[in-house]
Amino acid sequence: MSDDNAAQTIFSGAAIVVIGLLISAVVGFGIRLVVARSLSTTDYGQFALGRSLLLSLGIFTVMGLHDGLGRYLPRTSSANEERGYIVSAVTMALGVSLTVATVGIIFANQIAMLLNQPDAATMLRVFLIGLPGLAAVRLAMGGMQGNERAFPRIFMEQITLPLSQLGLAALTIWLGVEAWLIGLGVSAGYLIAGAFGLGWLLYRTNLADRAIVPELKYRTLLAFSLPLVLSGMMFQVLTRMDIFLLSYFTGDSGLVGTYDVVYPLATQLTLLLTAAGFLTMPVLSRLDNEGDHRTMRETYSLITKWILLVTLPVAGVFIAFPDTIIRYTFGAKYLSGAVALQILALGFVTHTIVGPNGNVLKALGKPRLLLVCTVVTAAINTVLNVLLIPRYQLIGAALATTLSYGVFNFTVSGMLYREARLLPLSRRTLAVGAVGAGTFVGVYLSTKWLAVDGWQAILTVCLLFAPVYLTSLLLFGVTEAEIDLLNQVEKSIGRDLGFVRRPLERVTR
Repeated sequence: MSDDNAAQTIFSGAAIVVIGLLISAVVGFGIRLVVARSLSTTDYGQFALGRSLLLSLGIFTVMGLHDGLGRYLPRTSSANEERGYIVSAVTMALGVSLTVATVGIIFANQIAMLLNQPDAATMLRVFLIGLPGLAAVRLAMGGMQGNERAFPRIFMEQITLPLSQLGLAALTIWLGVEAWLIGLGVSAGYLIAGAFGLGWLLYRTNLADRAIVPELKYRTLLAFSLPLVLSGMMFQVLTRMDIFLLSYFTGDSGLVGTYDVVYPLATQLTLLLTAAGFLTMPVLSRLDNEGDHRTMRETYSLITKWILLVTLPVAGVFIAFPDTIIRYTFGAKYLSGAVALQILALGFVTHTIVGPNGNVLKALGKPRLLLVCTVVTAAINTVLNVLLIPRYQLIGAALATTLSYGVFNFTVSGMLYREARLLPLSRRTLAVGAVGAGTFVGVYLSTKWLAVDGWQAILTVCLLFAPVYLTSLLLFGVTEAEIDLLNQVEKSIGRDLGFVRRPLERVTR
């Protein structure tokens, strides 16, 4: 496989994934937007705590069994074995999730006190109600993956779940009910999607066929899945520990709500990285198996190059105009998070510089190295949060996250270079990126000189920056690799893209 074929596979597959991600991201962002604008910062902070607790416990209660289903269902040799895997996973995951939800609801007051938020107990209870639904959603996703059914998974995870949550949240807000009922609406979305998922398993698999005696596979599933729980828990520590420690050290749910506003804003910068990384692992794994390390290096560099160059201008807007971004999305009451948004945006744009490095490490067959990096980074993130949040609060949490991602990317990229001499970016790409960043800074300073602010400043920057940046991309960013990739796309779709290819060929001569 040539590097342009590999890159084509990643980009074309990523385009499909982007559609699903966009639906989920836009609706998920809409849920946060609607709820955050409707509640006070204090109430929204309690909402964020409840949701974070639900998602964190969801990793533990499912125990990685959904990944086990995705792995073993395609390998079954009989209906008894297939039903055994499904019955085993469903009984274990739903049993544990119901138990944890019940215990959590009973001891919600104690959990709230532990988080230094005694008034949040009711909100924690309503989110814990959705825990079995979340488990059912993930089990169904594993079953759909194991049966190679993509559309039902997209329909359930990226359409049914977020739309039901958005609809229920909007309904409760329209009715003017208390904050905890809004949380209950979002939590109920998991129950609705979970019911859909279980219905799919009952209808599309032999889960409901009692005539088939199941060969129970508890031990096999747990042996495969439990190590994944550790990795998942470490990822939760990396992404959600700041919320819990911010609550614990400050006791201010308003700060928690503000941080839960700026963090998702910053993570929008990783959307293209997530999408491209979805198919990076299988494609580069195939190249590694073929021993074609040259093509691996070129493909990895090409993918990372365009992730960075596309993300860079958006990150510039986030860093230069945090007040405007927050004011016109979530509202002026969250403006205290502007500096934290700048720090997080800087952290996530540097995250794109190394591309989908974690997926590439998996492609090299080194998941244990990735686990070590994740565990070390999670530990460092926890220590940094403990040290920085008491003194700097929101800024401390943002700094801890940014520094932790820096450590993670440095260690993972170092291992990639040691194992396969893989580097994410070429000198030419770094030069183009530096020109773009320098141009953006110059244009931004001109808006200060012109005394333009708000949306007018963002529009001015875009109008002045876009022509210069696009020209630099055409003159210095486009190489023969992009032309070869476009030729492959033409062959795959059977259409003439000469109106795009010919101008690009002129600038590469």
